[in-house]
Amino acid sequence: MKKSKSPGPPCEPETGAPSARERTLAHMENLMRTATSTVGAGLLVACAAQAQDQRPPMVCDPLPPARMSCDTGQLILRGCIKPSAEWVRSGGRWSLRLALSSPGPSPVEFAGSIWEAAGGKSAQWEIERDDTKVSGASLQELEVRPKDVVFVLVPARRAKQAVLEFPVLFNYKKLALKLSLDIGAPPSDKGSVPVKQVN
Repeated sequence: MKKSKSPGPPCEPETGAPSARERTLAHMENLMRTATSTVGAGLLVACAAQAQDQRPPMVCDPLPPARMSCDTGQLILRGCIKPSAEWVRSGGRWSLRLALSSPGPSPVEFAGSIWEAAGGKSAQWEIERDDTKVSGASLQELEVRPKDVVFVLVPARRAKQAVLEFPVLFNYKKLALKLSLDIGAPPSDKGSVPVKQVN
């Protein structure tokens, strides 16, 4: 007659052996080190559980691309705004055409949405004649699009310099821009008129 074998006591874990939780944490930390050490590897798929108050690891969402930042005092020098000024002859009269563009991912716009902090909402806005202050010339025409604007100016008699001051949108907020045009040289069909930003 065979003796029945009774089950023995349950196996106790070895002392010093890592628990399942510790093994998972070590594995996740290893994945994080591998992901962060590989340049351009894509999204970081797991965050360390220790950085999340010992909660299970979660997928990290990617951050949105940052808007390009420009020195607000020197938008032209930083390439946020590209100016172009030239003399234009119409009949026997000379006028000055100033074109400004905001290329590529520049945060500067001449028409678009503006954030109104008081109401906590956005509204549509664009440069208007009333917003533009001109000295040394008079504003004849204004053509506005979101990423470019054209001013047509008639210089004052014997003026050596024309100065324009108007707002632009910089990261959805109004920012005053002041430009100076050197019109001391006689008007000509060739060549451009120097434009510089005035602080």
